[in-house]
Amino acid sequence: LISERCEKYGIKVAVSLAAPHNRHPDDPGAQEYYDKLYGDLFYACPKIASITVVGENTNFVSNDPKAGTAPHSSNHLDNIPTGKWSPGWWPCNDYAPWLNMILKAIRKHSSTCKLVFSTYNWGFAPEEDRIALINSLPDGITLQPTWDMFQQYRVGDIVEDVVDYSLAFPGPGDYFLSEAKAAKARGGLSLQANAQCSGRTWDFGVVPYEPMPRQWSKRWQGLVIAHYDWDLESICENIHYGFYPSFILDMEKQMFFTNAKPAEEILDDLLQRDFEENADAVKKATAFFDEAITHYCPTNEDQYGGYRIGPAYPFWLEDVHALPSGLPQEGKKPDTLLPMFGHNIYFSRYVPDVAGRNSLTGVRIYEEIKSTEKLRDLMLEGIQILKACKNPNKNLQRLAGLAQFIYRTVLTVLNVKRHYILKQQLSIAADAENAEKILNEIEALLLQEKENVEATIPLVQADSRLGWEPSMEYTTDEEGLRWKLRQLEYELNVILPKFRKGNRLIESI
Repeated sequence: LISERCEKYGIKVAVSLAAPHNRHPDDPGAQEYYDKLYGDLFYACPKIASITVVGENTNFVSNDPKAGTAPHSSNHLDNIPTGKWSPGWWPCNDYAPWLNMILKAIRKHSSTCKLVFSTYNWGFAPEEDRIALINSLPDGITLQPTWDMFQQYRVGDIVEDVVDYSLAFPGPGDYFLSEAKAAKARGGLSLQANAQCSGRTWDFGVVPYEPMPRQWSKRWQGLVIAHYDWDLESICENIHYGFYPSFILDMEKQMFFTNAKPAEEILDDLLQRDFEENADAVKKATAFFDEAITHYCPTNEDQYGGYRIGPAYPFWLEDVHALPSGLPQEGKKPDTLLPMFGHNIYFSRYVPDVAGRNSLTGVRIYEEIKSTEKLRDLMLEGIQILKACKNPNKNLQRLAGLAQFIYRTVLTVLNVKRHYILKQQLSIAADAENAEKILNEIEALLLQEKENVEATIPLVQADSRLGWEPSMEYTTDEEGLRWKLRQLEYELNVILPKFRKGNRLIESI
């Protein structure tokens, strides 16, 4: 058993349970149902140290009149949305008795296993509802708010929102602080931060780590302060996208020790260790990377789009259902390995996100392009420093490849945004002359993206970790990039000629 094997090495096992929890505490036999559910879990893995329940994964059936129904996809009547959020996305007033039942079930098998309750999805909900829930929770559980999500901030003349984790905002966010303060004020709860702090967030979906040490140190220092100010007891460092050994991880470990050296001294030591004679050059390069990430825009459009898989992301001019039978697997690279999420966790089109928490897509996309161009230029500045190094060792070669892959991903994101704008313009072109001009711009953009993809192939050939993520596996390896090239060829050789033919019909009829 994995828990027993881990115990030999002093490692504790934590489980995030995604099993259905579709019994309400008021239902007959509900306690027996949860006793069996958690009894089966402990039978399979008897030495679990903690169990996390996340509303999104449990399909809890709530009677809260402010909440909708479970699952999330069921919140409609006669194909009209009800406007309510599924319980997994709302701080329901009956979560407390449900958690109490789960805690009783756990205690029948373990007196020490922690029950962690994640408030991952409802940072957007009114603070009074969230705090009321915290005040009603049973003693002895661990509360897990998210460190940075839902934070709103200005970028030029627009408002952005940290949708799903981002190093662009080091945190803590207002949502985390509100729940941390409430947990401390009421007592009886432990506090855990869903911090995504071990070198990875959703900023770039298929890279091993983000090489921005000073930006990371801001997050780590904030977590240390939260430990002293709000009794932060533990950290969820990452979720399904894992971690990868790097100087970033070693820096984090050292900064979490009592009486740690200043962050910059720790960084100097690690850069000297890993990059030897080129340590100073790497330090200068990472300073550009640190500034670059502050210009990253953490939008659903991009984190579930070009940023999720990088240069393998497809460019479709037609709507997803334009063909008679639609596009198989919505026009994504075939997913044959059956990983946890696979290609289900990204969209094959740039999908406008209107959540009411950030400026409208059509307003902010232009400011986002400006900000992303700054990100691109700063990454390139750092890359040029790394490429100028003499006698680069393997660590430096891999760092340079990683930075270039991130840079290539940023180029794809910029092209995706511009492609989306051109598609919208084409849909209201008004006359054939303007439409032809837009089609020419689309062709030039696709050719530019083709060059970007071709330049990415040597990077993934040199480092097999690039283009891979645990829950998706390989999306952007050489195979994925060559699939993207074939997809671009289809757009260039079939779709664009078809559009041009339709646009010029007036000349021949």
